[in-house]
This record gives sequence, C-alpha cells and structure tokens, in this order.
Amino acid sequence: MKRKFLTALSAVLCLSFIIGCSSTASIMKKSDNYIDTIVFEDVPTFKVTSKCAKNGRWMDKISNTSRGENISPDLYWDAVEGATQYQVIMIDGNWLHMDVSTTETSLEEGEIKKNGGKGSRFVGPYPPLGTTHTYSVFVFALKDEPGNFYMGFDGGGNSINDIYKGLNTDVNGNTENVIAYGRLDGNYRKKE
Repeated sequence: MKRKFLTALSAVLCLSFIIGCSSTASIMKKSDNYIDTIVFEDVPTFKVTSKCAKNGRWMDKISNTSRGENISPDLYWDAVEGATQYQVIMIDGNWLHMDVSTTETSLEEGEIKKNGGKGSRFVGPYPPLGTTHTYSVFVFALKDEPGNFYMGFDGGGNSINDIYKGLNTDVNGNTENVIAYGRLDGNYRKKE
C-alpha cells in the first residue's frame, strides 16, 4: 500500500514538472523576446498566478490595443516570511509595463493605472503587429525599502537583471534585500 502511494506520488510530481517545463517551453517557442537568462536564479522562488493569464497567454482585456481595455491584471502570491514589501514588475524583453510597490499579496484586476507615480503604474501589452511577445511578471519579496535606481517606465532600455540588482540593495545600502521572487509568463500577440 505504502509503495503504491509513493509510486503514485512520484508520478504526479514528475507529471507536474513535465507540464510546468512544457508550458515554459511552449511560451518560449512562440515568443519573439522571452527572457531566458537571469542573474538571480539561485534566489528562492514562489508561485504567482493570475486569472488574466490562461494557457500561457494574457487575455486581450489587459492589452493597450484596440482589442483591450488597458487594465492591469489580477495577481496573487503567498506571503514570504521576512518580507516587508513586494515589488511587482511586468517586463516585455526590456520594455517596462508595470512597476508596483505593495505590502499586500495580491493585486485586483484594474487596480493599477497608467497615470500612477513610481511604484504604482501600468500600461498593457502592445507588441508590434504580427509579433508575439512574452510579458513576464516578476514579484520580488523585499526585506526593506529599496534604494533609488532607474527604471524607465513604458520605455526600453530596462533589464530585469539591473532591476533585480537595484532592488537587492536597500535604502541604507545593505545588499541581499531580495528574499525570494515569483515569475509568471504570458504571451500576447497583436492581431490588428
């Protein structure tokens, strides 16, 4: 009985791993700009979910296109022990679409507006016509307030690795400010 249980559990875990890997592989295969290299891969991870991302794709309603409403997606994650705040980033290769600082472990759909200031801004996906871009949400659990560093909102020239480095140093200059991070990828294709 115990052996059957362990065999079944092992099969479920393997299947979960395969599905997770195949989902990422599928997103990468269809993407023109997937971020596949990060300098913080050794940092512990947690899961981020959204009802606005289904089967590896973002829904039209979050897009800043004629098919969308330019509303921020709902996002959910579990609390991370020792975190005093979370920094939520949505990035399209090197184009920053979301910059949110929060003490909560969720964001409601439409909660973040484009005209918000630093730490509370969003603009939906709008890739070039006929291309499929991956819009990656990174949620960083922070020990303390990060120091001041540059993030060019709704513009290029950003790097998720540089953003991580900026967040990893707190306002007092202490390093190792990022405790853990979560990632949620979804593709979006502009059809018209």
